[in-house]
Amino acid sequence: MNNQEARLEDLLLTFTLPGYPEIELKPDGKDTDVTVDNLQEYIDLTLHFMFHESLKIQIQAFKKGFNQIFPVDNLRPFAANSTELEDMICGTQRNEEEWTSVQKLSEFIVPAHGYHPKS
Repeated sequence: MNNQEARLEDLLLTFTLPGYPEIELKPDGKDTDVTVDNLQEYIDLTLHFMFHESLKIQIQAFKKGFNQIFPVDNLRPFAANSTELEDMICGTQRNEEEWTSVQKLSEFIVPAHGYHPKS
């Protein structure tokens, strides 16, 4: 094995979403190489897309479907006190200790679709 240090540029990264080269993180992202000088920008844009932009699409789809069943505007009276709405949906007899440990939480999670408890 060679003792040469790997360089970031050797990874041939561009400003596209990892695993999805068709999704550019910024204009001309597919033509912009990731370097040591712009690495933080690449990380910030990747995280922003993963935790904001991709979820925004899913949230909009959920809202649209939910709104077809129960108009979202009917929830406005609960905007000031979300615990009241939570109590109506989940009930008030919740045991908070059920969710305080990984062991307790794993009792409620059933892995499927090729996943197993150690996935």
